[in-house]
Amino acid sequence: QGPAALAAAPGATPKPVDRTWHDIVDVVAGEGYTAALRDDGQVLYAGRRDADSLCAVEEWAGVERLYRSGDEGEYLVGLCFDGTALAIGPASAVAFDLSGYTNVQEVVIGQHVAAVLQGDCKVRVAAPTGPNVTNDDGVQARYYQQRTAQWAQIRALCFSHSDQGVAMLAGLCADGTVTATDRQWADDMRKQTHVKQLVDGPRGMMLLLNDGTLLGSGPLQQAATVGIQSFDAEDWTGVAAFCEGADASYVLTRDGRLLAGSRRHQSDARIQEALGWTELVQLGFDGNGADRFVPAGLRADGTVLTVTQRNRNAASAWDTSEWTGVTRLYSGAYYTLGLRADGTVLATGGEFGTESFVEEVAGWTEIAALYVSDAAHLGSAHVVGLRYDGKLVAAGCNDYGECSVK
Repeated sequence: QGPAALAAAPGATPKPVDRTWHDIVDVVAGEGYTAALRDDGQVLYAGRRDADSLCAVEEWAGVERLYRSGDEGEYLVGLCFDGTALAIGPASAVAFDLSGYTNVQEVVIGQHVAAVLQGDCKVRVAAPTGPNVTNDDGVQARYYQQRTAQWAQIRALCFSHSDQGVAMLAGLCADGTVTATDRQWADDMRKQTHVKQLVDGPRGMMLLLNDGTLLGSGPLQQAATVGIQSFDAEDWTGVAAFCEGADASYVLTRDGRLLAGSRRHQSDARIQEALGWTELVQLGFDGNGADRFVPAGLRADGTVLTVTQRNRNAASAWDTSEWTGVTRLYSGAYYTLGLRADGTVLATGGEFGTESFVEEVAGWTEIAALYVSDAAHLGSAHVVGLRYDGKLVAAGCNDYGECSVK
């Protein structure tokens, strides 16, 4: 019958799962854990193993794409080679059974609801399961199911959040129009026919058009007009990238300039200085949970700019003036990292101090990408480096073994 048949025979010893860290193609660095995707579809895990950990992902196999989703990225989602999907969150959250969905292209998770985009460009809404589900959760799921039942030709999904939770689910259609479960919002946006991307923010949904125009609606558009550089919807043009933080809106234009709209930093000398930067290709943002803009920018010539007007708590080492050859910037409140074209890493402290991993990371070589965890406090974050050979290195907080990736 051959070796394959014998291996599957009743009573045969199952082949042990290979959990060695090699041939890694992607990494998710979370608070207290590291999850990695191997090129054969096996998911590896190191870190927290308490009730709210995501360690069960190490049983996943056949995964093609691994990413975070949810209000605060608390869920891990795996899209599999066979078109199925998997999702796991902490024990304190609701669970989602996605086993009945096939040909899955995308899964986005909002507050106690998951939306599944399938290959037929239609949307299915998965109701939550498990002991944490309430009657209100069921009502909300049925609401989304009814509102999306007739959606067709959808190519991307995005939940819009507010201070009260999920406000609506929006869908980007193949023809560049948008639809939403909030019918009033959808009616207001019906005239937009060249939408490229949906962008969620704390104050509402933004639309990035093909021509680089960025549009908001309601309170968000009004909030963006207050601050350092006042501009309304007609002035949001030539946009290459957009970040909506807790305190401000930041735009990187196609010609390499920074635009900022802010309520809090109207007289902030650092932002005023950054508004004069040119030839930018990337902006720096805080990865430590505060959604703050850290005034750092990567220029097209491979140099990195930080402001000369420092916060009074700024670390004296926060200096990138000698950096060259940088192709990717990783910037936070407690670190600034530059990945160079030759695979070496440059590192210094951030505006508010220095993470423990900074000194060690500065000696890394042959690095293809960096992944910094979103831990909220100084000294509790870790960084993972994906090497050219598909192996990992890690440094920083290792309280849960999250750096044990070799």
